[in-house]
Amino acid sequence: MGKLLKWIGIIFVVLMIIGFLAGNDKNSTENTNLNKLTNENTSNNESKSKYALNDKENTVLNYLLEEELNLFIQGEDTLLQNGLIVVSSNEVAKAYEDNQVGADQKYYKKMLYLKGRVESINSGLGNEPYLALNGSNQFLNPQVHFDEPNIDKISNIKKGEVFTFVCVGNGSIVGTPMFKDCVFAEDYANTRIAEIRKDIDRVLNGSKNKLEDSIRVLVISLHLAKVLPENAKCFTDKTACEEEINLAMKDIKEADLLLVAKELKDKIK
Repeated sequence: MGKLLKWIGIIFVVLMIIGFLAGNDKNSTENTNLNKLTNENTSNNESKSKYALNDKENTVLNYLLEEELNLFIQGEDTLLQNGLIVVSSNEVAKAYEDNQVGADQKYYKKMLYLKGRVESINSGLGNEPYLALNGSNQFLNPQVHFDEPNIDKISNIKKGEVFTFVCVGNGSIVGTPMFKDCVFAEDYANTRIAEIRKDIDRVLNGSKNKLEDSIRVLVISLHLAKVLPENAKCFTDKTACEEEINLAMKDIKEADLLLVAKELKDKIK
């Protein structure tokens, strides 16, 4: 489990107490097409921050975000998986084979963290590439379709390799499970991390955050940078961060995070 996810409940309560969360925005980046996440205007980032992170705070923030990205790609339970249904291509195929109506209830139009073994790499209508993944029926292999295909990556895929994707369930056609708007998990994670970083910049500029995750990440990063010893190796050697941050996280209390959140809110008024 990712370090951030472990504390998501406490951080949520703390931020609600002080009214720091912006709430769900129907036009939020989180609700747009997966492949349009990077289109947001970033002009707010060009202005001077009301609060600039120091080197120690930046070090901790970067470590936590990098860890989230790496664990997400590996299929571990992380903050980035929030809102995604974690499932394998074989599980989806079996569900549609057993009961298509029931499977639609679970997966249709839902965002999925999908893992599967590549059975074939295909070129469809208009030479649009798609992948067939392993399923419960070799003649009805689940199909992964991309909105904006990463041609370079797809052209180098080998049959039998295992990949993870973030997709939208698109029902089934003649029993074949279909997925649309798919992106490779690594690409999705990089985009999400970039969005969180941009949103943290908004917060530090004094603007209202759009992503709840950005405030959570920021508050816990500020707290950890504060409690780590001045001579912590993490500040000069990020390979030492895991052990030191794990130790510091054992003593996190709600009151500590509440204090950090209040201090941050005062600084960016």
